[in-house]
This record gives sequence, C-alpha cells and structure tokens, in this order.
Amino acid sequence: MSRYRYEHPVLGALDGVVVGNGTVVQFRAIKFASVPARYRQAVLLRKVESSRDFTSYGPVCPQLYDAPFKDGKGFGGSLPPLVNEFDEFECLNLTITIPKFVLDQPDSKKLPIMTWIHGGALKTGGGANYGLEDAGNLVALSIENGQPVIVIALQYRLGSFGFIASQEIVEESRVNNEPPGNFGLHDILRGFDWIHEFSAGFGGDTDNITAIGQSAGAIVISYLIIADGYKRPPFRRAILCSGTASLFGLHSIDEEQAAFDKLVNQSLPHGFGYHKLARLRQVSADKLLEVQIPIPLRRPIVDGVLFHQVFHLQDVIERTSRTEWLDAVIVGDCKEESALFTLAYDNVWSKFPNLVGWLKERYDSVIGQKPIDVWSKVLKHYGLRPGSSGPEAKAGTLQIMGAILFHAPAYAFARWKPAVAQARDVPIYLYHFDKRNPFPNYPGMSGKSHHFLDCVYLFQNVIDRAVAITSNDDEQSKNFERQVAKNFASKFIAFASAVEPWDRHKVGVIGDTIDGQWIVLDDREDEIVNKRDLDGWKLILS
Repeated sequence: MSRYRYEHPVLGALDGVVVGNGTVVQFRAIKFASVPARYRQAVLLRKVESSRDFTSYGPVCPQLYDAPFKDGKGFGGSLPPLVNEFDEFECLNLTITIPKFVLDQPDSKKLPIMTWIHGGALKTGGGANYGLEDAGNLVALSIENGQPVIVIALQYRLGSFGFIASQEIVEESRVNNEPPGNFGLHDILRGFDWIHEFSAGFGGDTDNITAIGQSAGAIVISYLIIADGYKRPPFRRAILCSGTASLFGLHSIDEEQAAFDKLVNQSLPHGFGYHKLARLRQVSADKLLEVQIPIPLRRPIVDGVLFHQVFHLQDVIERTSRTEWLDAVIVGDCKEESALFTLAYDNVWSKFPNLVGWLKERYDSVIGQKPIDVWSKVLKHYGLRPGSSGPEAKAGTLQIMGAILFHAPAYAFARWKPAVAQARDVPIYLYHFDKRNPFPNYPGMSGKSHHFLDCVYLFQNVIDRAVAITSNDDEQSKNFERQVAKNFASKFIAFASAVEPWDRHKVGVIGDTIDGQWIVLDDREDEIVNKRDLDGWKLILS
C-alpha cells in the first residue's frame, strides 16, 4: 500500500492510502465530531484536528466484544486490522473509501455515496476497523462494474456510553439545550451532517446517498426513516440487512430510569447520592463495561422534534411507506437467522424458565398484541406449547425467534399494505440470502446461512479463503464463492445508482445455486423452491 496526498477544497491536505489493486483510496479514521463529556451530545467538527495522516484505523467505542467474531477466526483465520484501542471520546471517526480516478480528476461526475452503519446490538462493532467490513473490495467492484460509488463507514458510541437515559440526563440536557439520551444515534446523525458538508469535496453526490446497515445498524436506519423534523433528509435510499425498527422498542425515560440507577449503583463505590452524572463521569470506561444493562433505543429527539411513539411493526411500515423524502428501500434476511441464537440458547433458558412466556413478550413487542388464539396457532406451527421445556423445545424456540425478530418483519415490510390508502407509496424490495457459511470452525454457524453472513459476502474480504476451503479441481467450483459475492454486492451497488433491483412484487434470492446468480421469484415459487416458511410468517403477522 502506498500513501496518497489529496487536497480537499475545504479540509485541506489529507494523506490516505491506496488499496484495491491501485484503483481505490481510503482515508481512515477522520474524526467527524467531538464529545464534550460522557453523556453529552457530540458536536460536528468542521475542520481537521492536528494530524492529517489518515492511513491508519482509529479507536472504537469501549465494548465487551465477541473475540472470535472480532478476530475473524470464524471466517478462516485472523483478520487485520485488529483494532484493540478503545476510546469513548475519540471513537467518532469515519473511513471514506473512494475510486482513485475521482480524486485524480476533481472535475469528474459526482458519485453515489453508500453510508455503512455497522451492527452489534448497539453494544459492539467497529465497522471498517474490524476487517470483515472494510469497503476496499466493494468500491473496487463498483469501478469494475462501471457503477463507481463512494463508501463511508461511520462509528458511533455503543452500550451505556451511547444509549442510556434518565431524569438526570434529561435535566442536564435541558440546561445544555441538547436532546436527551440516544447519544449513539445522534452520533450517526452528526456523521450524516459531515457527509453532507464535506463529501462533495471527495467527489460524492450528496443528493444521492444510500444508507446501508446490518442488524442494529439496519434498525437505526429504519428509525431514522420514521423520524420527524429533519431540516435536510440524511439519505435518499436505504438497505436494511436483517433488521427493522420494530425489533428494538422505543422506551420512555421513566421506563429506563431503572437501568441508569443500576449503572450508578453498581459502578460507584457508595451507590446512590447527589451529582450522579458528575460522579459517573469519573468512573473508568472498563468499570462501566462491567455493568450489564439492556440497551434499547429511547424516544429520541431529532432537530427538536420527538419521534412518534412507534412500537409495532405495522406502525413502522406505514410510516416508512409514506416518508416523503425516501426514494426506495431494500429489506432482507438470511435464511437461517435463528442460528444466531444457537450458542445463546442455554443462557436464554436459564434466564427465562418460562420460555414460551418470554417468546410471547417478544411477539407482543415486535408484532403487537394479537388475540390469544393467534398465538396458540403460532406455537402449534413451531411445535411448542405453554409449559414447553427441555431439549425438545430448542428447535422450535430457535425457529420462532428467527421468524418473529427477522423473517416475518422483513416479509411484512415488502408485502403488507397500509391500512389506509395514501398518496405516497415508497417501493420496498425484499431479498433472501440463502448462501451457507463454508468455514468449518465457526461453532453453531458453519454450514448455515446465518445472521451477518450476507455482509461477509457484500464486502468480500474473506472470499479467497472460502475459495481455498471449498473449491474442487474444476474451474466452476473455484469461481463459485467469488461469483456469489460479486453478484450479491453488485445488486446493492446498482441500487445505490438508482437501478431497480427487481419487480417489487417479487423476491430476489441468492444462495447456493450452481452459478451463484440472483434468482427472482414470486412468493409462491420461493416457498416451493427454497422451502420458505411463509405459512409461519403469515400466522405471526395475522
């Protein structure tokens, strides 16, 4: 890799690095916002601070990460860069990956922008910093396809650093004239502000931004779509990979006071007292990480306007479908999302001995209250019953969790019609990712089309390893993994260039077909060919 010096018309001289066989330039860890203090809203930076060397990755928010995932060991070995630097005050940085020709020729046509928001349950993740999600290969492919794009990966605060709320925070936020809580979500909004202000100087088209996120990243994007009060829409299109706003309920400040009080009680040596915020700010990040609290989104404020009280799936879909500034959405899932819960099943069982009761709570939270006979039919479909326990309940539990949290919401986004006819009808396109994980040493995931695997193929950073593991002597087998990755990523690249992916009334499927191509089917065909559980999803949604 070689350095690349670029003179940005506003930010000045910046040093990046050339990647992607010499066709792509990355500027890594550009700080886009500063954090005045813990539990304060970030402030947009309009200049480059101190060093202008953006050839190395920067710190990420402190977190208790899943080491095998972070190290990439579930995907054929370690993946550089292994970012071990945590800093809650320096983590608001972005990595911008750009076709080199755009920088070499500043008068080139402005390019579409894809903004990547990483997943991790709002508790973990590092985006471009963690290797698997580096966008160098994705941008190189866009150039090869003749549809070049710029990819910008945003970092944000996580866990209790980014998503905590309390009356104490509300009161201080009022004094500071800031929105209370959801600091990580507002970090992302400051990232979009930076993109609108400065990405044109890198050759980006700020009127053509596609937000793409996976899991928690998709959930955040989904909530940003249904927020009110924008002076300027943050993006025009969205790609939601395994996540929609219904998955994380919006909680009030009062509902979340207990979580804040737990944080205070378990991290401060003398528990409760006066000046809780001031005292919490003196606690080390490592100490705060030891306190495990739930991390749902709160009802946040965007530009002074509160989110509507949206809790359930149909509310989210109806608001999405009539969002005036939104051009189109792709939403999808991986075929075996439930594999995500395989390793956690025993832990879930120990915490929720009344497993069916716990599942009912998740069902009510995501889908909304339904007549009890509907829930009884859902349980029967998945082989469960009130009082189910023991190993025999495991398969049904995993399947119903995947269906409630991921499959049924994705299907509903593309197929549910608004209850009331409306003038606006945003096109929503459904996809299913059926490709199986070829790596043999990923417990519970190997051989499964599991949560997050679609993004592994999107960014294409371990495909050569997959080729080495799976290929036979024939050329067709050797090329299969690369074809799946290229075909999958190319569809999203084209969507960012405003190309319709397929008929919105059908579904795009990519997986273990012989040539790794997308197949477009109607729902009935998909149900038969790919053994899709449409009956179960429809029961959940009925």
